[in-house]
Amino acid sequence: MPGAFFSISLAVASDIEDEHTEVKKLTTDFLDYTRSKPLMTSQIAGALKYTEYEYFKRLIMKMISKKQGSATITSQDYEDTNWDEVIKFMNDSINRVSQKP
Repeated sequence: MPGAFFSISLAVASDIEDEHTEVKKLTTDFLDYTRSKPLMTSQIAGALKYTEYEYFKRLIMKMISKKQGSATITSQDYEDTNWDEVIKFMNDSINRVSQKP
């Protein structure tokens, strides 16, 4: 059955190219592991949810954010998800999948 796959990851919002490469590798590894062959794939930036993290994860995420010059106030969350991109991917994938015989 034809399908599409996208992942949401905070690393996509990073300016560090190695992080983009790692997200693509994780996607490829996941699809290989699950033997999935979607017609389309994408990686879309996600949110930094400090208030939902346990103490050590929050500390690690703060250190990563500080290193990248990003948000470090842990009493609030930061929404980096590009919802327009999510909607566009979904519409594009619906159109493409519906055209597949």
